[in-house]
Amino acid sequence: LYLALHWALDRAMAARRNEEEARAHRGELARTLKALNEAYQRLEYISYDLARAREVAEEARANKQRFVATVSHEMRTPLNVLAALSELMYFSPERYSGARLSPEFRRDAREIYRSSRHLVRLIDDVLDMTRIEAGQMRIEFQPVRLGDIVAEALDMIRPLVRGRAIALEAEVPPDLPPVWVDRARVQQVLLNLLNNAQRFTERGSITVHAAREAEQVRVTVADTGVGIPPEAHEEMFKEFYQVEGLAARGQGGHGLGLAVCKRFVEMHGGRIWVESDGVPGHGTRFSFTLPLAPVQTQTTRLLEGPKPMRTASGRGRVLVVLGADPAAVRLLEQGLQEYQIVQAGTAKETADLVRKVHVQAILINSARGSRSGQHLRELRLELEGAVVPIVLCPLVGLRELRRTLGVVDYLVKPVMPEALWALMDRLGDGVRRVLVVDDDPQMARVISRVLQMSGREYEVLCAYDGEEALGKMRWRRPDMVLLDLVMPVKDGFAVLAEMQRDAALQRIPVAVITAQEPTPEDERRMGGRSLVVHAPGGFSNEEAISYLRAVLSARQAAVG
Repeated sequence: LYLALHWALDRAMAARRNEEEARAHRGELARTLKALNEAYQRLEYISYDLARAREVAEEARANKQRFVATVSHEMRTPLNVLAALSELMYFSPERYSGARLSPEFRRDAREIYRSSRHLVRLIDDVLDMTRIEAGQMRIEFQPVRLGDIVAEALDMIRPLVRGRAIALEAEVPPDLPPVWVDRARVQQVLLNLLNNAQRFTERGSITVHAAREAEQVRVTVADTGVGIPPEAHEEMFKEFYQVEGLAARGQGGHGLGLAVCKRFVEMHGGRIWVESDGVPGHGTRFSFTLPLAPVQTQTTRLLEGPKPMRTASGRGRVLVVLGADPAAVRLLEQGLQEYQIVQAGTAKETADLVRKVHVQAILINSARGSRSGQHLRELRLELEGAVVPIVLCPLVGLRELRRTLGVVDYLVKPVMPEALWALMDRLGDGVRRVLVVDDDPQMARVISRVLQMSGREYEVLCAYDGEEALGKMRWRRPDMVLLDLVMPVKDGFAVLAEMQRDAALQRIPVAVITAQEPTPEDERRMGGRSLVVHAPGGFSNEEAISYLRAVLSARQAAVG
């Protein structure tokens, strides 16, 4: 009995201890649950703040893009006027009715030209930095002979050192392999470095040296100028940095050129650096590296007929592009680095490629106004049952811009006189009366002057907004219209639409001259409204879901 009582007492005490422990655990769980609820509420608040911050960031990004467009149009236009007129006065004085301009006048014109070009470069650098930070800077890779870029850059710099004791030299081996670069961007890097060299060099030489190093090319711009102190080497490529002491002597720049050079070189997968001991006369050496163009592969050699367009790797899966212009093909090469891009001109050429080489897919440009439907029908007949996915993808290139807008050419300011004269030559002798439409009277006057100095007799009319332009077209029908797209009240797009609706104006050739490149909004307006994947053999459920997942992932990445 005593043993049973002891056992019962022990069990009761154990049960009480367990009950107290359970009560303590329950209290601890309640406190933990309360803390979790508070943490969840804080996370909700943080998520709301992050969402709001994202909206603010998106709004700031949109404001930055609008600022870039405004700067491009409002600031570059008057500078382009100065550059164009001073270029005509300095380089083509004979076009001013054969008048002989005094040496003093030509020197003044040269200084105006140099200063205006410097300001244009400054604006371009600011715009480039903004585009790079916004992720909108495009690099269009292609095989290029470096010697050609160096020669062109030296020719552009040569007028700046004329009359000074500076020798411009190039040391580029004739057997140097092509590099895989964006020609315009690399030329911009060279021009920035050469321009810095001529500003900081009083006498001596400026030399561009290039040599192969393994799978890349090293390019060096060396001068015999004032040099850069070693302690400033690390800071040279920061935005708005200027070497102390040089700016005080009137030799400093705006501090953006080298920062832009660094970004462009890094976007090519290279690096840039500076070497100098800072001793005047010893000069400075700026060097950067560029990748070599890929070696032609066996697959590429099989693609006879259409010209192969290779990616940066030069190998990988093959994507055939039907009917796209070179600008769209370069855009594909940039965005699809793992694919080998091959351009075909007709459906028959595409089918021949499918039979020769294992093709991953066929892409047809389906931007608005393109012949995507016709290309698709022709491909169905030529492929004869070959199971190759066909993708109708909207891409807006220069050809698509011209076709969508219904214009004969699309020129981006600053437009050099030679480009405008070449456009008029292509249109022939039937063009006598030209209407220039631009909201900036100075730019309209410059274009009129360029036309009048072309050697042909043109009657030039000017209009400064869309309504005035349409009125003058109906009053005195022109043979040609040079149209700015960005104008207040009625812009160039509205003018083109009105001309298409008027039977009397439909056949007037129009060339666009605008201060800005197409924005994403312009591309959406001009491009196609659908992206279609067509498979001759149909889709299984798994394949359809895979395509759907890829489209949804791409859409999510595009919106944020």
